[in-house]
Amino acid sequence: MAGAYSMTKAAVEFFSDALRHEMHKWGVNVVIVEPASFATATGIVVEKVYNKYMEDLRNNMEEAVKGDYGMEYFDLKVKQLSAMIDNCHSKDPSPVVAVMVDAVTLTTPSHRYLVGSSFEDYVTWMWLGYFPTRWTDSTVLT
Repeated sequence: MAGAYSMTKAAVEFFSDALRHEMHKWGVNVVIVEPASFATATGIVVEKVYNKYMEDLRNNMEEAVKGDYGMEYFDLKVKQLSAMIDNCHSKDPSPVVAVMVDAVTLTTPSHRYLVGSSFEDYVTWMWLGYFPTRWTDSTVLT
């Protein structure tokens, strides 16, 4: 369920990196602010809406999909996604706002700001691509 989210997040990050390189000769700074674990702070995930969406998805799923994947798999993925949402670390968006202010007001801002990411998050998501697939799959897919 996180595939589309991860793909679009990576696309925006890579586009921003390319834009930073292309705009450099005109003196334009492109800064990437990457907030992590702030879904509850932004109100992006509203429990009532999420639960209704999952219920509708479950009730309107085609029989072929139910047969191919099984409802146990669907329930597991819903449980994993709910746990991920529940584990959002911060309900206070002010650290993100503070970094955005710095990015706009500093004369030499950093190229990238990671806000709310722990070292564990960084290692898990940024460096896993450098390890053998067999090893990462065995740790991430459990």
